Amino acid sequence: MLDILIRGRKLNSIDAAYCQDFIGEIGAVLGTPRTATVVAATDCTVLCFPQLTLEQALMASPSLGMKLIRSLCEKLSNSSSLLAEYHVETVSIINSGNSELSLKNYMKGLLFLLETASEDDSGEGGRNVLDYFLKTNPWGIQHGDSNQILQVEGSGS
Repeated sequence: MLDILIRGRKLNSIDAAYCQDFIGEIGAVLGTPRTATVVAATDCTVLCFPQLTLEQALMASPSLGMKLIRSLCEKLSNSSSLLAEYHVETVSIINSGNSELSLKNYMKGLLFLLETASEDDSGEGGRNVLDYFLKTNPWGIQHGDSNQILQVEGSGS
């Protein structure tokens, strides 16, 4: 059993006895940092291929390349489905007419991004938070707005 964690939160497990799969393939293929942490929950054997060795193995074995492509496509399909479900749920919350619930959920999302950004040394997390806020804030607030004074309800200012 392998546990898949992102930012310390367990998202999934792989039971290698029933489903042999690739892990770390996104970083290996793209040459980027890993997108998740995989921890052995039970004794297991894994094969580790440095990027160059992986490329050579894929060139030597087209069937291995097809298995990798299938694995990536399945993961993309699953991620797309989860994103679509999240979007439907989010839109229903936003359009629920309950502004307090909408605001709480918006702030929970923003807080999650801020927590994520605080763990990210590359600066990418901070840019993601800013992009998210600029694209989604329900008040249309933009960087550089001249009126940055918070108004208290009923104060008229």
